[in-house]
Amino acid sequence: DQVALIEECQALKIIKRKNGYLVKSTRGNYECDNVVIATGSPASLLSGKNNYDLVNDLGLKVTDLFPSLVQIKTKPAYPKLKGVRVKCQASLYNDNELVESQTGEVLFSEQGLSGICIMQLSRLLSKCHGNLEIGLDLLEEFNESEVNILLEERLKKYGNYYLEGIFNDKLAKVLVNVDNLKDIRFKIVGTYDYTKAQVMHGGVSLEEVDENLECIKYPGIYIAGEVLDVDGDCGGYNLHFAFASGYHIAKTILSKGK
Repeated sequence: DQVALIEECQALKIIKRKNGYLVKSTRGNYECDNVVIATGSPASLLSGKNNYDLVNDLGLKVTDLFPSLVQIKTKPAYPKLKGVRVKCQASLYNDNELVESQTGEVLFSEQGLSGICIMQLSRLLSKCHGNLEIGLDLLEEFNESEVNILLEERLKKYGNYYLEGIFNDKLAKVLVNVDNLKDIRFKIVGTYDYTKAQVMHGGVSLEEVDENLECIKYPGIYIAGEVLDVDGDCGGYNLHFAFASGYHIAKTILSKGK
């Protein structure tokens, strides 16, 4: 069997024929028995901007899209701390009720907070509709009583510099004015847009495909990867789904030819 790789070519329209499909593109028309749509999402603009044109043209349901695994904008924000990292527990609160906590490194950015644990929490924002806050516990290995004793001892010994040595010097200067190092609250005012997101939450509804990711309305058309309404945490899960879904579709198509 031969495989043709056609570069610098955009698929414009998929037309259902009596037998198979006709794919119109910027480099001509192609007749085929099966079509795999793996256009990705506009996240980070790695796959372009018009990722859903083909599925929209087919009338497939696309759920609402939100940036996911993305930096969060907050009030307050500390531009002077841009690039500073701190190990802590980050918690998402919706109307002061805990939604989820993540432990790891938080990275301060010009407009708010970043880092893997913050990005994990950003996946949940589209499902929350109240007053949203991030709470940071900067001394999670200590309980409140232990923290009070530790800070009192250091205050007596080091005066106004009692937080230096525990935290980055820039961060220590900000934390001097914070009352509770185990629950520093940041109001969420938004996120960076899709151009800064690692993935998008939302996509072609899973109601449109069967267990083989074949379109129920269009037998022979398959949908793979992030163009589907599937997204996961940081750590390679989204890449794994893209590869695994493509592999599963390829096996399905090959089995039809036997």
